[in-house]
Amino acid sequence: MSTYKKWELIRTEQFDDYKSTGLFYRHTKTGMEVFHLLNDDEENLFAFGFKTLNPTSDGAAHVLEHSVLCGSKRYPLKDPFMQLNSQSVKTFLNAMTFPDKTLYPAASMVKADYFNLMAVYGDAVFNPLLLKETFAQEAHRFEADETGRISIQGVVYNEMKGAYSSFDSIVSDCVIRYAFPGTPYAFDSGGDPVHIPDLTLDKLRAFHAEHYSPAKCRLFLYGNIPTETQLDFIEDRFLSGSLQEGAKSPDASEAHRSAKTLSSSERSLYECSFDEPRFVEVSGPACGGETGATVLLNWVFGPSSDMNEYMEAGILSELLMGHDASPLTKALVDSGLGEDTSPNNGLETELARLILSCGMRGVKKRNAHKIEDCIMKVLNDIAASGFDSSDIKAALMSVDFSLREVQRSSGPWSLVLMRRAFRGWLRGSDPFSALETRAAFEKVKQKIKAPDGNEYLKNLVKRFLIDNPHRLLLSVVPDKSYDKQREKAYKAQNASCKRSLDELQKEQKELQTYQQKNDEELRSLIPHLKPSDLEKKVDIIHTEKTEIAGIPVFVHNETANGIVYINAAVPVDILDAEDYPLLPFYAQVLTNTGFKEMSWTEAAAKIAQITGGFGASVFTSSMSLWAKKHKLAETDPLTGRDWLFLRVKTLAEYAREGIGLLFDCFETPDFFDTKRLHDLALEYRNDFMSSIIPAGHSYAVSRCAASLSRSKTVEEIWSGLSQLYTARALASQDINALSEKLQRIHKRLVGAGLCINITADGEGIREAKDALKPRLSSFKAPALSAGLPIFSESGIKDLPALTCLDGTDESKSSLSVYTAPSETGFAAAAFASSPFGTKESVYETLFAHWFTNNVLWEKIRTIGGAYGAFAYSDALECVFSFATYRDPDPLRSLDTYIDCLHKASRADLSKTVLERAITGCYSKEVQPRSPSSRGFTGFIRALYGIRDEQREEKIETLLSAREKDVRNAAVFLSERAQKVKRALICGNYTGQDGIVIPLPLYPTTTEL
Repeated sequence: MSTYKKWELIRTEQFDDYKSTGLFYRHTKTGMEVFHLLNDDEENLFAFGFKTLNPTSDGAAHVLEHSVLCGSKRYPLKDPFMQLNSQSVKTFLNAMTFPDKTLYPAASMVKADYFNLMAVYGDAVFNPLLLKETFAQEAHRFEADETGRISIQGVVYNEMKGAYSSFDSIVSDCVIRYAFPGTPYAFDSGGDPVHIPDLTLDKLRAFHAEHYSPAKCRLFLYGNIPTETQLDFIEDRFLSGSLQEGAKSPDASEAHRSAKTLSSSERSLYECSFDEPRFVEVSGPACGGETGATVLLNWVFGPSSDMNEYMEAGILSELLMGHDASPLTKALVDSGLGEDTSPNNGLETELARLILSCGMRGVKKRNAHKIEDCIMKVLNDIAASGFDSSDIKAALMSVDFSLREVQRSSGPWSLVLMRRAFRGWLRGSDPFSALETRAAFEKVKQKIKAPDGNEYLKNLVKRFLIDNPHRLLLSVVPDKSYDKQREKAYKAQNASCKRSLDELQKEQKELQTYQQKNDEELRSLIPHLKPSDLEKKVDIIHTEKTEIAGIPVFVHNETANGIVYINAAVPVDILDAEDYPLLPFYAQVLTNTGFKEMSWTEAAAKIAQITGGFGASVFTSSMSLWAKKHKLAETDPLTGRDWLFLRVKTLAEYAREGIGLLFDCFETPDFFDTKRLHDLALEYRNDFMSSIIPAGHSYAVSRCAASLSRSKTVEEIWSGLSQLYTARALASQDINALSEKLQRIHKRLVGAGLCINITADGEGIREAKDALKPRLSSFKAPALSAGLPIFSESGIKDLPALTCLDGTDESKSSLSVYTAPSETGFAAAAFASSPFGTKESVYETLFAHWFTNNVLWEKIRTIGGAYGAFAYSDALECVFSFATYRDPDPLRSLDTYIDCLHKASRADLSKTVLERAITGCYSKEVQPRSPSSRGFTGFIRALYGIRDEQREEKIETLLSAREKDVRNAAVFLSERAQKVKRALICGNYTGQDGIVIPLPLYPTTTEL
């Protein structure tokens, strides 16, 4: 076993799939473990990881995740995390609480910035201050409002009140809780708001002392910074002088121990087995328009860190539920026992053991056991006769595709590898095991392709599912009494306050004094790059425009790992304005129904066998100022249009078949299958209604911005609250009439012309071009637009009317209040800003960054208790927006926002403060993209006249901004805010202003 200074190299291994070398070290003194995936990637990432098992639902793990980032020994600021977020050129910065672990990841493409992030994060987790003020702010406190009404407040408390208002969130929580009774998983690591007030500061500090130490820390590293450089930094900053001795280094046999079994001490934490299947029925919030129960059949398997078990379970999940023609999915939909399949279906891999869930939503209570009977019948039939070869091919394609594709989903792709490494690492195995996915896949694939492959799969069905007694039938029933009971519990909490009003007000004043104290001198402790350290170059996406059979084709040569991404774009603005509300549903139906004389079952099976993704969506945007000035829309038929995007992604060797399926789908969709159309209408409505409470801030912002630009009007019609009413109407509409409408729209769009976007590497591009030639010959290029469908300048007049309590015209009021059954709310505001391509728009974006990360964070999150508050400028649409998320008092936040905006217009930013803001704002402009995202982004820029020269000018303007530029932007925005449109989504509204519009989100049927 080799060593490096005070570090022992336990194991090293080459990962060809990731073009990385895995290096596993242990610190000889403290026992801290470090695992580095060393490669050529300039986007380096680290993640401090700790096992954090909650013995109750008081949310200690979650509160601690928030609190350690609120000041530490070396950085005694009240909000170092926010300062990092404000001034770092990070590409990712966050912290995550899971049911059994807490992770602190951050990433940057700049070495100096990377180590700045690590310095602050490391000191935060090992040496947090955990002050009483932090506890009151992040966990819970009693507070009295202006009227003397007492309530409990706290950032985590309010965040979790929002989570407990989401039906789907409760379903997910119940699966884990009731599948593992008697284990730490039976408690909510995020915290149940009913129990969060049980947490004390002493308990929080004890939780930190128990779980956070170098000996219990696992540090994941990824990227091209040499391992030795990082180990030196870790030793110097966090471990030198440490008096804590860790466990002895493992011998070779222990270091290479199998991940198939947890160590005995670890096993006892998660040990839970059923002697026989169980049934549990519980209530959930009736807030998302649920018209029946969600019923799930759940199985618990072996360790998630056992790659063979993981891969077998994953392939089994794909075989049974991977697409609409898969055996379980099809049987459930055909059964008519529920409205559609549950969004909770699939394989859960983040826990110590794997969980597979399958079921439906919109189920009558009496049918819960019939769901189980339906599922078990399918499984017994498969165990007897085996899987169809097409299902096997589709499952193998899906898994193979997912292992090849590099995607950025809200952060670097390295986050995926981080989560895999921690899967077993924090539970007693090493970090290597869960990363060997390709080898595990090949091993299982060979077994499936062997002569007795179907016997192997049948035995998996028996072992994992039929003969597995650890099975839970869970029925979660939406119930208005659930909401009433929780409200009653919250009121009892508020009433339990023993302190006088004077005492509370004194405590509040003291806390606010702390929250508002000037940390300017302390902020200098946190290092940051200066604008002069940053490059003025932007990442250029090279786009080649050519033609195939007279059709415009955009080509992006990207390192796509053998995957071909195709977009076919059809202009939808040839339609009439009254057709627009139906277009999002049309897009969903188009690629989710039968075509070319195939039923949907046959088509879905074919799509799953050939592609890694297949769908359609609508898209709109405004043109750049440069495109408008040069009147490109008058000469270029592709510029500034509203589009339908059809998309397919497939392996290069299947490019011809994949592209063929896409065009077959567009040319011959079956809108006559009324059974399928009805099922899709129900699924569309349910998905939309259940999204309102979790994403209320997006809907509130959309409604506010709808009156400020044509594209924002269209977005509101397509994806805002307006579409909620469309979705509800679709589900109850005469299905034959709906079919006729879709056919009429489709007939017009087929003749509208199209253009193509290709993203692939060299070989994939050649395959795609060859496959496109015969299919494009029957199409034409889009003609010049005859004029976009008219939506009035006021915008909101053309939106579907929502019902106001007093019948008031919504467009007559500057404040719209949309009431919904939620314990927390959302606030939004929007007004006009400067256009993209002007220096003023850059300064407004810079102001928004500073304003969000300083003023709004302090006033609305820190003091107000909202989980999120942000302002941002959409320069392309000339809209400046504000929103809050899971807000205990959204009306107060609206007033606070406007007041803060006016005060900020009179504030003077120092040179140092401005430099920090510029650096932080710069990070948003240089975020890396995945190959598919790069290709699509290049396509969008071409369609809306966004040139690289404009982007370079934006960077130069940003890096050379002066204090007066930002001050002028603040003054301009403050003046524009006099014509602000405001919106709230909240529970009961007691304010006096605005119009009140109840959103129809309660169940529409009484029989559940």
